[in-house]
Amino acid sequence: MHKAATLLAATLFASASSAEVTFQYIADGYIGLGVSNGGAVVTGNSVTDQTYETFRWTEAGGIERLGRATNPVLGTGAGGPEISADGTRISATILNTAGTLMVPGVWEDGVWWECLPTAPDGGILDLSYGSAWGISGDGQEVVGLYWLESGTIGASAHAMTSNPTIGITSLSQPGRNDSRANGANHDGTVVGGWEAEDFGNWTPTVWVNGVRTTLEPDYNDSGFWSAVQAVSGDGTVCVGGAGNATTGTVEAGRWVFDGANWNSQHLGILPGTALGVGRVWATDVSHDGDFVVGVNRFWDNGPFSITTGFIWTPETGMVDVIDWLADNGIDFNSEVEEMISLESVSPAGDAFIGVTRTIGTFDGWRTFLVRIIPDCPWDLDGDGNVGSGDLALIIGFWGQTDVPGDFNGDGVGSDDLAELIGNWGPCP
Repeated sequence: MHKAATLLAATLFASASSAEVTFQYIADGYIGLGVSNGGAVVTGNSVTDQTYETFRWTEAGGIERLGRATNPVLGTGAGGPEISADGTRISATILNTAGTLMVPGVWEDGVWWECLPTAPDGGILDLSYGSAWGISGDGQEVVGLYWLESGTIGASAHAMTSNPTIGITSLSQPGRNDSRANGANHDGTVVGGWEAEDFGNWTPTVWVNGVRTTLEPDYNDSGFWSAVQAVSGDGTVCVGGAGNATTGTVEAGRWVFDGANWNSQHLGILPGTALGVGRVWATDVSHDGDFVVGVNRFWDNGPFSITTGFIWTPETGMVDVIDWLADNGIDFNSEVEEMISLESVSPAGDAFIGVTRTIGTFDGWRTFLVRIIPDCPWDLDGDGNVGSGDLALIIGFWGQTDVPGDFNGDGVGSDDLAELIGNWGPCP
């Protein structure tokens, strides 16, 4: 599965000659944070009006504001909206029904349900029971943190998962430091985030079926603030930020599970990034782990930072998204728009979103959507022909979602097989 998905990613992202690449601004005054397969649904926060209300965008309906924003009532917020692979569920930190606290929540079919305080040691801190920072690809598990009850010795923030059946499950253990979960794989069994070191700095952490592993065990309170931000759908790759002890710089990190251990891979920084004061981190990763997007701050100086988005694949390494767009026939207007970040890539690797801002202002926020439409999506092995190799792959993926061959997004099955056979022969 991993090899075939890599071949598909290479086909999609190599150049416009093998795919149609489209670019469109979809939301002025909003920051997009999550995108579903095919770019069908985007979620994020309103920014210009400072409500930070969760929104949902579709091509047909445009922007739909989902309500339950915390900032207008409580004057504060936390976390960020994320979306399931099929776009049907959105997680966010929302105002509780009583209008008194922040709680993690999930939106589906026009209705919010709350991740209620079911954890036995849960408490309230700063008008919050907890916050949502991510959601599993299948939409069943929300990840984030919940606060411990007042007077608890040790950590006050616990990484957690939550679903409507069993409520909140703590990922932390008694005596551990503060922690938070930021992302999960497709079924929620692999969760990534951070755990604080003794002096408060964050270290990248992963929990597999609830068992914790520190991904950079040699940090030893080195002063780095870094974390896992996302987990691939297949659960084999975590991405985020990783400290480089030689340069003193946080750079994009990727950790790959080989069946026994998590192996660290530093993806690096873009040319021109100031060592020690620049900061680079990955924000999301495709289902197969081979397409990574993120943020490159050439100079990290808060609101005055100079930034861009980046794309990484095994074939290309780290590339500035402005250069990637130019290579695919899209001229980004850098005289007017400042590239801020890439925030999310769809699990299938066929769409990604980013954020820009009007140059010279702290306003003018816009979200853009890039779709990558392969000329021959049935050519799963990338040999230019729909044939026996592709048939073998689609059978190997049978029943799985967010993988090559799932043409209609409901899991590889008879409809997808019929579509592949209907396009048998040389690609156009």
